[in-house]
Amino acid sequence: MNYIFLAFIAASCFALSQVITKLLSKHSIDNKDSMMAYFMLTTFSFAFFLIPFVPLSLPSFEVLKLIFISNTAFLVGYYFFFTGIYDADASSFAPLFQLQAGLIGVLAFLFLGERFPAHSYFWLAILILGAVLVSLDEDMTPKSFLKKGILFIILMQIFHAVSNLFVGITLKSTTPVQFLFWENLMIGAICIVFILLRRPKMNYKFKTVVAPMIVSSYIVGIGVVALFEAFKQNLTISSVVGLLSAPIVFVISIIASRFSPKFLEHHTTKVYLIRGIGMLIILLGVYKITTG
Repeated sequence: MNYIFLAFIAASCFALSQVITKLLSKHSIDNKDSMMAYFMLTTFSFAFFLIPFVPLSLPSFEVLKLIFISNTAFLVGYYFFFTGIYDADASSFAPLFQLQAGLIGVLAFLFLGERFPAHSYFWLAILILGAVLVSLDEDMTPKSFLKKGILFIILMQIFHAVSNLFVGITLKSTTPVQFLFWENLMIGAICIVFILLRRPKMNYKFKTVVAPMIVSSYIVGIGVVALFEAFKQNLTISSVVGLLSAPIVFVISIIASRFSPKFLEHHTTKVYLIRGIGMLIILLGVYKITTG
């Protein structure tokens, strides 16, 4: 069960990165294009860290094609994330990451032949119910679920589920570190095009913006290596455990709300209780889907 331990390391890394990113969007970076550009630049720099661990020979065209498809879905998903993060609380968007595991379960069943019993469709409906609950605020109406920020985060999960499906396929022909190395190089090339087309603001201070983005991206890089290693053994279960950043972020959000309301977010105890129930429902639904 080594893949479960690796996936848990990934979950911890992703949780820490999500908190850092939310703090940057709240206090430091004021637009999605700048956030995306810094993310791609710092992610690209992680490729140089990986050089000692990978052979520098070019992979086959088929592998590069799969990496490109996965990478495209990955970056589109992140752009949706950086769009939605300005309008969504950390305690709301973190549980929504678990929807990705349910989506991966469906895709793995359809394209990889992994088991997906018919009764799991009921648990997919449960996932949606949980997603509605974690998006509620003081208004306590389902309209919260239709807020722009929440919808963009859900779109991210769809694209990242597709990305991870192609990761699972690609890892049959290459190693996780090699995949990440070439993926990050591609991100560097795409970043140049993105900056030329979007011309985002890039003159933020190093200490308050660039350094935290580097830390966040490198933490994600470590988490991705751990998760990809887990994917080699099992895609569906690893996705579930690897996306368990939600409880970690949720606890951090509640603590921050009580001790420093303006630091991350602040809501009433009732809101956090309902969001907590929604998160537990999502976790239960994903568990039932992936364990049959």
